[in-house]
Amino acid sequence: MTRPTSAAADPLLRVLVVGDADPLEAVTEAVTRGFDSVSLVRESALSSAVARVETVDPHCVVCGFDPGGRSPVERLRAERESVPILAVAADAVGALEAGATDVVDPAAPDPLVVARLGRLAAGERDRPTDESTADSRSILEGSSAVVWLLDAHGEVAYASPATDGELGISPDELEGRSVSRVVHPEDRDAVREAVAAAADGPLGASERVRVRLGPADGARRTAELRASNRLEGIVATVTPGSATEAERRLDRLQRLGETGRDLLGATDREAVYRRLCRGAASLEFGDGRIDLAWVGAVEGGEALEPRAVAGAGDGRLGSLARRHASAMGRAIPESASADRLTEGADEPWRERALEAGIRSALCVPLRYEGFRYGALVLYSTAPAAFDDPTRRGLERLGRVAGVAIDAMESRRALRGDAVAELEFVLRESEPLASIAHRIGRPLTIRSVVPTDGGGTVFATVPDGADEAGEPDGTPLGAVDGLESARSVGTVGGRCLLELRVAEPSVATAVAAHGGVVRSLTPTGDRTRLVLELAGPNDVRTFVGALERGWDLELVARRQRERSPEEAVALDAVLRERLSERQRQTLEAAYYAGFFEWPRETTGEGVADSLGISQPTFSRHLRVAQGTVLSVLFDEFDGLE
Repeated sequence: MTRPTSAAADPLLRVLVVGDADPLEAVTEAVTRGFDSVSLVRESALSSAVARVETVDPHCVVCGFDPGGRSPVERLRAERESVPILAVAADAVGALEAGATDVVDPAAPDPLVVARLGRLAAGERDRPTDESTADSRSILEGSSAVVWLLDAHGEVAYASPATDGELGISPDELEGRSVSRVVHPEDRDAVREAVAAAADGPLGASERVRVRLGPADGARRTAELRASNRLEGIVATVTPGSATEAERRLDRLQRLGETGRDLLGATDREAVYRRLCRGAASLEFGDGRIDLAWVGAVEGGEALEPRAVAGAGDGRLGSLARRHASAMGRAIPESASADRLTEGADEPWRERALEAGIRSALCVPLRYEGFRYGALVLYSTAPAAFDDPTRRGLERLGRVAGVAIDAMESRRALRGDAVAELEFVLRESEPLASIAHRIGRPLTIRSVVPTDGGGTVFATVPDGADEAGEPDGTPLGAVDGLESARSVGTVGGRCLLELRVAEPSVATAVAAHGGVVRSLTPTGDRTRLVLELAGPNDVRTFVGALERGWDLELVARRQRERSPEEAVALDAVLRERLSERQRQTLEAAYYAGFFEWPRETTGEGVADSLGISQPTFSRHLRVAQGTVLSVLFDEFDGLE
């Protein structure tokens, strides 16, 4: 039998009604009254209705939908892929999943029923897919159901408005992109397989999978995703489920682990802050979620300052982060929580938090081996949101962040591109300060070699000042704590002194804490001390350590970047100063292991490899070494 393609081609409207429930009776009456030429065929039994489809060849089938069992919709769709089916059901999503072409509510007014059925009968089977899709979308615009229309590769052509409310994902952000972008990385393969299986199956085939869905930088929800093969394409319906506490705890642990791995892959501090915030904000709890996460950092001894913020909180919470940071000042506490803000001390930031609906907070330091680089602060609208396992996991995350920051600061120091220049006023006497006052001129420190109880310091002094002392001629050896002083040459026209101190000095203390003293300049009865601090050293911790041992005060701090041209300049100078033979001799000796201990080869062996005599090798090597050291210490201020 050849089916007409439009109502105009076949003016008699043929409608098959399956079932005898009251809502179907109401629809039958509405159709009878609404159409002048209509043939209604009623079948109570589903098996009879299936046979009737072939004999009657209806323009439209009307039936109910039972979400709890095998509904007529699924059976009819399996028998006849193209027949339009109007389901009378309160569960629009379920009916569409089962294969209905359109859905009307049992309480829908007669005009709506007539319009829907008339549209289907007028040629729904022959309409282009995009029209059919548009009709389906209109049904979902006011629905609370999360429904997506996908292609066989998982690209989203349509996402219902409920996607935003249920999952926190804007439909506009999802449409035109792969569904994988909102699926947990560990669940993406399962989703791809489910979509592919549904696409490869017959019309009506469906696959179910339990997945975690949500924005990449926010909380994810456990849900059931059902992918069904329909005329419009792959229809994916998402049913958010309430995960068990064990599932939630496992999910939190997995998120913490993922965040930790992300932190270790960061390339700078700002990336660590952002990834830490996003990872913490994605955590979910039985009674709530993280409403706001922020990371604060202390730089230059100033107050804690928010550097990254993430979460679902509004502008009020951003203001709260700044107020809380100000209240914390420079102090970064050990891990501390306020499980019930209503029971805490009367503090301004708590008042602001309560106004914003926050009921619990947690502060976790970012630290590594005594150095504290900042703090992670979390807020939740749920009271007592941070249980012990979650708190311990976040504390471990804080330590991982500290390790990541320490590692990148160490690499930065090794590259020599970051230096903090600190200036102190020293208010007490010590050997090097006494020498500076004795000669009445600045003392420039070239090198410090700490030893037990003292150390050896190499320093330069202006012309006219040497180990004899200046300006009154008193020998420097008479300075308290100074064991000996002798001139060992000149550097840049200045006298170079070797000073052996028998007691701790500020220079040896600075060296012991990773700093480098540059100069001591007498100023009245005090001494201006300038030093440099590079690499992973925390300025605040470093200054605190010095203040505990010496009577001094930090008066200035300057941060500067070492130019990469310095390293290039050193290479250029060495290439200019070394002869080709000297450079070859030095390289051959180095790569042959001549400088290893014990030596891997002898001077005679290296000489043979170069085709020169052993005395000639020794001469070239000695001159080359002297040139390298001269350039390094005389022209590039030594090892910094």
